[in-house]
Amino acid sequence: MHVGLGLSLSRGQGGEGLELGPELLVNSGFDHPSDGWTLGGGWVMGAPALPSLLWTFGDTETSVSQQIAGLSIGTDYLVSATGQFGADLDLKGNGAVFATFSGSTIVTKSYIWTCDSATLNVVLDPQASASGSFVEVSVREIL
Repeated sequence: MHVGLGLSLSRGQGGEGLELGPELLVNSGFDHPSDGWTLGGGWVMGAPALPSLLWTFGDTETSVSQQIAGLSIGTDYLVSATGQFGADLDLKGNGAVFATFSGSTIVTKSYIWTCDSATLNVVLDPQASASGSFVEVSVREIL
């Protein structure tokens, strides 16, 4: 059972509401050292005073991931991440690229994924050697 609060966001210029269910990832804000996440080489959790996930010039063959089970096929989910990366880094779900981060400015990128499997493997996958940090990765059902 996942516990959390719903959230309403505005979708586009028309003001149509986007209502979201609770957070489905464990430790989506990186508040607890590596809870829920599988960290590849070069990835570390930030200090408790500044929760984040950091990657410093590690091997591009390493990634960080978390799998979510019990999803509803045909349901839409909002997959998003907030961070920055000095070279290309892909936010992936079940192998598909949802968004690519590149540059030193912290940005939030989101993707609406229509569930085609009861599980989702969320991966931050560096494509080049650089440094970067993420303050949140999120998966929430669109209600």
